[in-house]
Amino acid sequence: MGSGFLLEPREAHNLLAIDPKNYDVIFPYLIGDDINSRVDSTPSRWVIQFDERDEQQSSRYSDVWSLALERIRPSRLEKDEKKYPRMVNEWWKHWGNKKDLHQKIRNLDRVLVVARSSDTLAFQFYETGIVFSDATVVVASDQVRMFALLQSSIHSAWARHHSSSLKGDLRYSPSDAFVTFAFPDNLSLLEDSGENLLASRESARSELNLSLTGLFNLINDEGNIFEQVKNTRRAIVDNDYKVLEAYGFDDIQLGHDFYEVNGRSRFTISDSARFAILDRLLEINHQRYAEEQVQSASGNPKAKVVKQSTMF
Repeated sequence: MGSGFLLEPREAHNLLAIDPKNYDVIFPYLIGDDINSRVDSTPSRWVIQFDERDEQQSSRYSDVWSLALERIRPSRLEKDEKKYPRMVNEWWKHWGNKKDLHQKIRNLDRVLVVARSSDTLAFQFYETGIVFSDATVVVASDQVRMFALLQSSIHSAWARHHSSSLKGDLRYSPSDAFVTFAFPDNLSLLEDSGENLLASRESARSELNLSLTGLFNLINDEGNIFEQVKNTRRAIVDNDYKVLEAYGFDDIQLGHDFYEVNGRSRFTISDSARFAILDRLLEINHQRYAEEQVQSASGNPKAKVVKQSTMF
């Protein structure tokens, strides 16, 4: 995209005050660090986005267009036109405008977002009227049951096993950690536990004035006895067991406790539970693949949910 598109909050607010129609082309801009490090998890910057408007249409936003001419155009015109025709010939547009994402979320009021690189693997709901940076991963779902599943220790075990790390943080890979993750058949069971987990987490953050990273640090601190933190731990445990129920894994004892993981104390499930979960999830994948092959061979292919179209 380029730094020329970015605006500081005061600058963005001035442009919006000058002419309210600038709301069409100026948006809050969310990066991964905003999700985890800011107490309110709100975007820290704004961004110019003319979307797919042509030059004539974009120039009608005169104050924003003047900034674009000054900050964006010079560096874009230095690019090799043969290699980067869009960047040179349509310099006012973002390099990747994420059409598929916009199409999927246009009828949603909120979506789930996680930082692409983080230690917390914390999913958070965001309103759709913002621009999501490449440092975030967006799940095109507004459902709390999806939050319950993805925020569970069950999904965390799979994601941490199938993703790489970057400077000690998990590098969340949608293709490896999400697309390959077997969803339970009874996802509807997770509505109440998801609501409880989300409410407990947000209540603790609000009352203790914490970022997501700050809250997770307290959750993982065995010596912390704040009631709000204890409530969140209980909500984590309750949600994890509800997710097990949705899978039919009721026989697995998760053994939530404080364990040392990569040299850090973490409130999580036991190794034996994690290995059992990974085995069961892999077994589901094999079973579903075999069923698809049988259906395909019989000329009656079973409809599949294409999860690749859900995450961006």
